Amino acid sequence: MFILVFNTEDTLLNKPQLRRALQLATDSEQMISRLRALNPSIRTVNGVFQDSGADQAAAIQPPWSMWSRQQRLDRAKWLLQREGYDQEKPLKLSIHLTQRPFNQLVVNALKDQWQPLGIDLQTVVNPSGEHYRTMLYGNFQLGLARRKAEFNDPLDWLGLLVDQSNNLPRWQSPEYQALVKAISTTLDGKQREAGIKRALQMIVDAAPLLPLFTADLAPVLVRDDVDSPSDKTHMQSRFMRREAQ
Repeated sequence: MFILVFNTEDTLLNKPQLRRALQLATDSEQMISRLRALNPSIRTVNGVFQDSGADQAAAIQPPWSMWSRQQRLDRAKWLLQREGYDQEKPLKLSIHLTQRPFNQLVVNALKDQWQPLGIDLQTVVNPSGEHYRTMLYGNFQLGLARRKAEFNDPLDWLGLLVDQSNNLPRWQSPEYQALVKAISTTLDGKQREAGIKRALQMIVDAAPLLPLFTADLAPVLVRDDVDSPSDKTHMQSRFMRREAQ
């Protein structure tokens, strides 16, 4: 799954309303149509996380999922204007990505979708090792990441935003952390299902990241650009094992 990661500690993107505006301005279906000729395996993300291994994920849809494209753009424009941004005073952001040409095409699609709202998006391209070190240490605003679920359970995804080695958005919510812990320990099926739905809804509401689409790409098993023992340790992060190189 390709994911747009928001650094929630950034001085701009720590504002939920700006993250929401960027979500509203992003049209994944339009992006998929644009990129499918290059990668026929591209598929729509169903709900918050498609490959989380549970029907609950499909049940959690953003409230704007049924809005028209124009309704979403109008709402995004209103949110940006409340923060003082428009065509005359564009919101300037940077996005980090790796060197794979397909990733640049994804970012180009984002640029085209956001530009009418006065969003000036600059790209920062690095080798995969440097890219994920930068994101791990929080030295970014937006980042393009790719990850595949490692086991067939919602906790595979939900746990990413608890574990510091995987929490690339750097989103901190004690309530969410306590909820995920409760989900992982309860033996009551109904409580677990309710907890999963609540956790997914919290992700939708807080908007620390935005799933874009899923696509089949060969995983990178060996990376020559990771050359120090400490870096090799960092690269064991679950977000980093199968990345958008």
